[in-house]
Amino acid sequence: MVENFKSLHNRLEHVEILMQEDGLRNPGTSSLMLFSSIPLIWIDLRNPMPNLLVIHCELSQMNEFRDQAMYQGRNNEDVKRTLKRYFERLEKVNDIFETCFWDLAANFLDITRCNNPTLVVKLAKIIELEERLDEKSVAVQEAKSHYQDLADKFRSIRGSPRTLRMYYQRFEEKIDQSVQEQFEAHVERYGEDYTAMLENLDWIYDDLRLVQDEVVPLMPPKWKILEVYLKHTHQRVYDTVKNIVASAPDAATILKILEWIKMYKSTLNREFNIPESKLVPPLLDGKETVLIDEYMHIIIRKVEEWMDNLNNTEKKDFTERTSSPDEDEQGKYVTGGASIMFQMISQQIDVAADSGQGRVLVAVVDECVRVIQNRQTMWTEVLQSELNKQLFEAPESVPDGLLYYTIALANDQILCADYTEAIIGRTEPLVSSKYKAKITNGFGRCTEGFLDLAKFCISIILQIIFNDLKPALSSIFTSSWYGGNDVARIFATLNDYVGDCKAHMNEYLFETLIEDMLVQYLVSYMGASGKNKQTKFKMPAAIGQIRSDVKTAYDFFRQFMETSVVQDYFRVLEMGLLAILLSDRTTFSANVDQLMAEYWDTPTW
Repeated sequence: MVENFKSLHNRLEHVEILMQEDGLRNPGTSSLMLFSSIPLIWIDLRNPMPNLLVIHCELSQMNEFRDQAMYQGRNNEDVKRTLKRYFERLEKVNDIFETCFWDLAANFLDITRCNNPTLVVKLAKIIELEERLDEKSVAVQEAKSHYQDLADKFRSIRGSPRTLRMYYQRFEEKIDQSVQEQFEAHVERYGEDYTAMLENLDWIYDDLRLVQDEVVPLMPPKWKILEVYLKHTHQRVYDTVKNIVASAPDAATILKILEWIKMYKSTLNREFNIPESKLVPPLLDGKETVLIDEYMHIIIRKVEEWMDNLNNTEKKDFTERTSSPDEDEQGKYVTGGASIMFQMISQQIDVAADSGQGRVLVAVVDECVRVIQNRQTMWTEVLQSELNKQLFEAPESVPDGLLYYTIALANDQILCADYTEAIIGRTEPLVSSKYKAKITNGFGRCTEGFLDLAKFCISIILQIIFNDLKPALSSIFTSSWYGGNDVARIFATLNDYVGDCKAHMNEYLFETLIEDMLVQYLVSYMGASGKNKQTKFKMPAAIGQIRSDVKTAYDFFRQFMETSVVQDYFRVLEMGLLAILLSDRTTFSANVDQLMAEYWDTPTW
């Protein structure tokens, strides 16, 4: 012990020289070197520090001697004070070494990046040695407590005077501190731009790859350094995500969180073979459903608000009709609402699809389907209401243009059906078969609704047209009909309407309109025999007049339809009117039976 006292300062002087050679200096005495994470300490991370193990060995021996000396003089206050003064220089050297050592330990990844694995190994060896010495000290203390009687008889069995260094625990704390500082700097850099904050977290995987590929071989396997580093990294990821969620983020940020979490789990499992079960605590505390519900609440509120505003604006324009409808580049009437609606819908669906969450996409699709169907119901009610006003309730005060606005609305439905099919084609490949059917069925109902609404628009148009034809139709088969031009006037009016429709209506809808118009004309013409109270069939003049009417109607519809199709429709006139009017007592029943066999729904007035 005397020799140790005598040699202490010489040994300390030697250690100080070695520390200077390795660049381990007091704060403020450094030269131009790489800056580490601890303020005021400058260390060259590229320096292999060849003296580091020797420095630690010397200090470890001197610290063991100090601990023994202090332990033996523990009962005498004067001795304790004297020893404390004597070891002051050792304490200062220890402080410098400890500060520099833990600065290096906190930056072990940067040391690895500097291609200095030797230094990392030395750090690990020092930590491992201190860990073993701590374990030995603890074992001695436990042995003394278990065999206290024996220890009292043999003074050589003493408790260990060593002060536990807890190097491994401190190393793990440095890892946690280093990761925390990285995340704090990252959060500060992006502020409230949470999307950018999440999108630029790829450095997490870079650090983990570095640990896995280069650090793991440099450290004792029992440390499981990759799992340790992941544990602290994941905790900071958990805290960051939790703080973002607590800030009441908007819908886009919520989806970004869900998308990022899914990618995060997938990357850890794929690249590092780390299953989700090992990620503790679970991100969002395992309550992703709650976040999805919050997103859907925001989306539902937003979509409903958008759709209500759009519907109210369009409804106002439709009912007031202060100007003609807009026209597209082909001169077809449009309202413009279809493209606006599907821009909103496509935006929400695209954002949901980017989340990579099939459930989110299906939920957004369900919401879009719901508001679309509500909109279809609204238009059906508006159309019927406006028609009732024009035909029955207040025809004098109704604004002009109902026909043209109905054409525009019908055209919009075809556009909507096309938009819907395009969305189906775009979204189906993005989800599994589990969700594909839900998306297809939901939008399929929308498509059917659009086509049904377009068909309803055509029925409204026909009711408007045939309401104008009522005066002419009411004279069919009456006395004024013979030799008159009532049917010619009917088709002159139809020609005006058809001209407007052909110019401004979708081609498919126009074809449907013409076919439905032909059916409606035939029903109205034949039905006049039962509805017109003054119906008189003067034979054979009636036959000649009917044939003249048929030729006029046939020539008109043949302009827009295949001749064979028009002929098939006019067979009902031949069988249902001409054949019966030409029947005698012997053929009447047979002709009626033939008519009912082919046209079973023919009314019998």
